[in-house]
Amino acid sequence: MKKIILITLFLFFKNFLYSQEKNTFNISYKDIPLKVVIDDIEYRFQVDFIYTKDVINGIKINLPPKKRNLQIVLNDITKNSNLKFTRIDNTHFYISRTNIVLIQNDIVSNFLTKGIHQNLDGSYAINPNKIGILPGLIEPDVLESLQQFPNVLSINETATEINVRGGRTDQNNVIWDDINMYLTGHLFGMVSAFNPYVVQNVNFYDKATNAKYDEKISSITDIKTNDNITDKTKLQLGVSAISTDAILNLPLISKKMDLQLSFRHSYEHLFETPTFKKYENKAFQNTTIKNEDFNFNDYNAKLNFKINKNNSIHFSYIHMDNDLKNERRNPTNTYKDVLDMENTGYSSKWLKSWSDSFKQNTGFSISKYNLYYNLETINSSNSSSFLEKTNNIKDLKIYTNFNINLKKGGILNFGYQFKKQDVNLKVESFKSITYILDKNNASIKTHSLYSGATFQKTLNYFIYIGLRANYYDEFNKTKFIPRFMINKNLNQFFKIQLTGEIKNQIISQVDENLLGNYSINNKLWRLSDDNTFPILESKHISTEFAYEKDKWTIETSVYYKDINGITSLSLGYLNPNDNSFHSGKEIIKGASIHIDRDFGKIKTWINYSFSDIKNRFDGILNNTYFTADTQIKHAFNSAISYKNKGLQIALNWKYRTGKPVTVISYDSNNNAYIDKINSETLPDFHRMDFSCTYKFLFKKKGNTKGQLGFSIRNVYNNKNIIARVYTGNNSINDPFTYSDYESIGFTPNFMFRVYF
Repeated sequence: MKKIILITLFLFFKNFLYSQEKNTFNISYKDIPLKVVIDDIEYRFQVDFIYTKDVINGIKINLPPKKRNLQIVLNDITKNSNLKFTRIDNTHFYISRTNIVLIQNDIVSNFLTKGIHQNLDGSYAINPNKIGILPGLIEPDVLESLQQFPNVLSINETATEINVRGGRTDQNNVIWDDINMYLTGHLFGMVSAFNPYVVQNVNFYDKATNAKYDEKISSITDIKTNDNITDKTKLQLGVSAISTDAILNLPLISKKMDLQLSFRHSYEHLFETPTFKKYENKAFQNTTIKNEDFNFNDYNAKLNFKINKNNSIHFSYIHMDNDLKNERRNPTNTYKDVLDMENTGYSSKWLKSWSDSFKQNTGFSISKYNLYYNLETINSSNSSSFLEKTNNIKDLKIYTNFNINLKKGGILNFGYQFKKQDVNLKVESFKSITYILDKNNASIKTHSLYSGATFQKTLNYFIYIGLRANYYDEFNKTKFIPRFMINKNLNQFFKIQLTGEIKNQIISQVDENLLGNYSINNKLWRLSDDNTFPILESKHISTEFAYEKDKWTIETSVYYKDINGITSLSLGYLNPNDNSFHSGKEIIKGASIHIDRDFGKIKTWINYSFSDIKNRFDGILNNTYFTADTQIKHAFNSAISYKNKGLQIALNWKYRTGKPVTVISYDSNNNAYIDKINSETLPDFHRMDFSCTYKFLFKKKGNTKGQLGFSIRNVYNNKNIIARVYTGNNSINDPFTYSDYESIGFTPNFMFRVYF
């Protein structure tokens, strides 16, 4: 009852000062980490705090037993620390150190929903533990949540293959506890491979990326698990129409060491739900996969050890696995598919606090990605032919990073990073003799120095300047990679942001859909050779305006990207005698607008984005520009959500213009030819999604909590064509054929979780 009263006070008496808050609780803390204290205050007073991990790390709170309201609690914490609590609105507070000046109204709180905030540096912070409901989602999935952001969408409608500001999916770097991940999804991207209930916080950069991050020219999604040591055993159990999972937090040494474990597994081999079948049908359409045995799992472990108040060590482990076996027969042939995809990662870091203003983070990570695919065809005489694909990556990273809080409120960050990437790729077929279709074995060592600094000279400015220098040992080449961001408050309600960056990328995916076969998993990773397969270089500038007043938020952005070094493997697509790589250039122009309104229990938002993407390749169409196949000219997303106590409901509608497609023409002799590439588009895409969750206590005075969820994707079952793939023309007399790929239809899902 007290929480309901408090929420009502916050909503309808927004001008009340701290002294007018009447809710009091008997509060005491004895050597409690500030993160735990914050969670407790948020729960008691139904408020939210916005902060960076560096601000609260290493701080413990001691308050004697006393009845306190919100004002007194915050005042007492301020007296016993160097923290400052700044009210943003009725329920949100920004935490900073007292020697750091806050730019007023420079943070967008509750972007889209509770638990998503825009940081001062332009990145987005996501807290899955606090995130509110998003349409179509009943779990706080990180990668799916990003698709609600402006300028972020998935052209092929998966959880993991995301296009950010017109970029391709392999241009996104997904990092789990400092481990670079190369496999991010299950069921060929239909399900994210990261258990959302283990994630503590996420930073998403779609522009002006911090200089400490390496690689990938489009975006960075930095996922972190909990570094704090739990003080009691916690257990979560969950089940959905796709998988089941368990999470255990176990204290080993009081206030010194704990262990965090999670495991998730599909149960299709025991029982196949209609939801899982829908996902499979979309993933395996237009392939020979019909009677498959498919399963996936992921698990991770983390050990936190606090040596003393200034030193801690953290170890992380993650593994994800996708396994497929399939057999199909007809009167003349038997087809057998075997696929194994794995990504295993290890990381360790040492956090050292030399003083309140000088901190160091030193560590290493190893990521191992392995793909093996075999398609065997056995004819009636028992002779066999094979198509085999292997792709192996070992990614080693060693780093040390320093963070200094400057006296006038600035922050200086600098460090060194060593990285070694080994990539093996082979595609071969065997019938009477073995024929190597593609092969690549490469290794690149990269040494990097970087530095970045933030400045807040006045209340109206926030400036970030960063520089990264990458030295590629095998190429004997150095690339200097600058980036900057300027935030300027024009007045109390308007702000403008300018960003610019140059980024490089030495590992990319190529589509190995060779010989026109309908095998699966055609995208394989390949390292740059600085020649035929050049280093990608992106130049990206962006301007954004924001308006915030009376719970209205309006944001607009305009951006421009210039990418050099993109490659295309034509494979006879334009010329049956041409099976070579073509290097080229991509130009991306885009704009977006985001509008949202918070009505208390009801929140609504609208996103619109525009993109114009042009490609040019040496030796193709006389080196002229043509529309890229990643262009979505117009995309629109509207949503409404409702929250009341433990109940949350959300509904949204997505619309976008069709994906560009090439039209095949025929001359008078019935010979196929292509006059223009991607000159037409597929039909427009639209669908509606619904989701609903409810949290409850099993007993009023108990600690065991439950959560129920239900969602529907594509409520009115619209048939959307999301891709058209041509095959053939690998020889002079080989005709073109094409296959259309459809989006997922009406798909319900459910979820049930118990928190012990």
